Order: sequence, then structure tokens, then C-alpha cells
Amino acid sequence: MDPAGTPGPGCSRLGDGFEYRGGQCQQNSDRLQRVRRPRKNKPLKRANKSKPSSNSSARKSNLSRKKSKSLSSPASAEYLERLQEWINKRALYQAYSDGQKQVLEAEHQAWAETLYTKLLEEVEKIAQAEGVDLILNKDQSPLNTRKLSDLLEVIRGRKVLYSTAELDLTDKVLDSLNQRYAAEK
Repeated sequence: MDPAGTPGPGCSRLGDGFEYRGGQCQQNSDRLQRVRRPRKNKPLKRANKSKPSSNSSARKSNLSRKKSKSLSSPASAEYLERLQEWINKRALYQAYSDGQKQVLEAEHQAWAETLYTKLLEEVEKIAQAEGVDLILNKDQSPLNTRKLSDLLEVIRGRKVLYSTAELDLTDKVLDSLNQRYAAEK
């Protein structure tokens, strides 16, 4: 404090181990030593020996807290180790998942090719039996699409704009495929 008893400039910590001396705020080392010295006449706390389990459980909970704090700290070695382990497992899972997708796609493609080949064989057999020179795929997709691009795709995909029901061989082809399937079973 200055001679008037008020704190000096920049000495807002008066009473907290600091004092105003020589125009500056300085640490009062005598006061700090007095605060830090334990009292001689104060009795020491003794551990309660009747409850050793609560003391050991307290130690265990402190250890678990320290362990959880070390995991929550992104800079800890254990955290980085677990993060690397998780990244490796995630990469293995992704590789496995991608491999399974490729297997399923290959199986689906083989199935679709087999089915389409059987369909073409039956269409050819029926066309020859009926004396038909040309068979077209008549697409009957609905025109009620939400996007203009989808509508244009449906329009471009249509090869037959009109045909009479007498020319339609769909039922004959389906019946022939069903008989072939029943025979293969």
C-alpha cells in the first residue's frame, strides 16, 4: 500500500500474499511462509482402520477416474493407441464390406445373365414355331414420373408405340419359361 493506505497501481492482489512496497506490487514471502507452515499443535488425522474396504474402493475409483481421464485426453498415449485400433478395425470392416458387395454384385450379374439368356432362347423358340420374323420389347412403363429427365428416359426407351393384342407373345413366352423351370426342378 502507498503511504495513504490505498493499493498501488496494478496491485489488485493485496491480502493474497502480496503487498505494495517501493512503488511496486511485490510478493510478501514472510506471509507466504507463515501460511504454508503447518501448525504444530494441530493433531494429525488418523486413518480409520475399521473400514479398509472403503479405502481400497476409493483408490480403485481414483484409478478408474485417472484411466478414464487418460482416455478422454486426445494427447494421451492410450487414447492414441485406442484411436489407431479403432481406425484399423474400421478399415478392416470397410474392406470386408466392399468385398461382400462385389461378391453379391457378381452373383446378381451372373443370375441376371442366365435368366436373360433363357428368356432369349424361349423367345427364339416361340418365334420360330409361330413363324414370326421380328419380336420387339414393348415397354409399358407409366409416364407419371416426377422429373423431366425420368420422363424423357421412359419416352426414349419405348421402341413400340402401338401394337394389337394379337401380336403380343408375352403369355406364350411366360408359359414356356414356367414349363422349362418345372422340368428343371
